[in-house]
Formats: sequence, structure tokens, C-alpha cells
Amino acid sequence: MTVGENIKKTRIEKGLTQKRLGELCGISESNIRKYENNKQNPKYETVIKIAKALDSSPLKLYNGPDAQVEFDEMLKKSMLMKYDKMENELLETFWLLNKKGATIALERLKELTEIPRYVNDDEQSV
Repeated sequence: MTVGENIKKTRIEKGLTQKRLGELCGISESNIRKYENNKQNPKYETVIKIAKALDSSPLKLYNGPDAQVEFDEMLKKSMLMKYDKMENELLETFWLLNKKGATIALERLKELTEIPRYVNDDEQSV
């Protein structure tokens, strides 16, 4: 399935109209329609907004046999390839959290940075 087809499928599963999805992610209804009808491909940043509005993850919207290839390509275009596999997994997991969960996760990560044994020094990396 294409990104657009997955957006549409997920939107319908969530019981949302194109208009409501657009309102939730700050994208016009006409653009949502273009994405769903595969007349326009959303940028990676747009897929993130849509995924959050659908309470999903970007990778799920790139579902299909070539999902990982498409996802990696979009990450490259977004200058996020500096992240290694663990960091990508962290981001994918973070995107699954609601606002409250994301806030707590961020607090816990900040707490870890206060413990010297968990912080990178100039000569080592995790």
C-alpha cells in the first residue's frame, strides 16, 4: 500500500473525516485528499504531523513491502540519517506516545543525563 492509502485506511479506522484530520494536523482538507488519492506525496515532516494526528507512527504510514526502504530514504532527505539504529528506534517509539507519555519520557531522559556514567564524554560514544 502507498503512504496515501495508509493515511486513508488509518483515518477511516479512527473515524475521522479528511476535514477533521486536516484540522488536527494543520493541513488543508484538499491536501489530505491529494495524499490519499496519491496525486501528491507528502514530505516526511508532513507524514510526522499526520501520524501524530492519527495517533500512529510515520513508519506505520509507510507500511508495505518497501516500507523500510521508503522510511530510510525519507530520513535521509530530512537530514536525520546521523542517527544510528538505536536512535531511530528511540524516535519511532517516542512517536507512539501521547503528549503525556512523551512529556514523562523526556523527563526521564533528562534525568539520565544527570548521571555521569550515562553521558557521552569527548572520547567515547555509546
